[in-house]
Parts: sequence; C-alpha cells; structure tokens
Amino acid sequence: MTDKELSECYFRGTSRAGRVMEELYEDLHDSLGNPIDDIDLVSLKVNDAIKKVRLEVDIIKTAVEEKSKKDDHYFY
Repeated sequence: MTDKELSECYFRGTSRAGRVMEELYEDLHDSLGNPIDDIDLVSLKVNDAIKKVRLEVDIIKTAVEEKSKKDDHYFY
C-alpha cells in the first residue's frame, strides 16, 4: 500500500464516520425538527452510531497496520 492509498483510506473512513455523525444529528430529531427526548430511543441511536464509527476507525487502524507490516518486510 502506498502513502497515497493509505491517505485515501483515511479520507474514506473519516468521511464515512462524519456522515454517521450527521445522520445521528438528523435521527435525534423528529420529522418536524423537534429533538427527541426519549432517553431509550436516543441511547439506541447513539449506540448504533458509536458502533458504526468504531468500525470505520478499526478499518483505518487495520490499514495502517498492514502498511506497517509490508514496509517492515521491505527492509529485510
């Protein structure tokens, strides 16, 4: 993996994580734009968003780990 490919992976992952947060903001409001105040529903939506963001972060971490391993083997 090149530095450019790794950077693109970072961009994709952070962009998707950003979209998740934007969607969460929208999901925390009803169709009239009023904030949802049901703690159970809000907790469910927040926990779902956290799982999605963690997945994107894990993908980023995996990519840099793979690149690091390949770079290490290059020198041997």
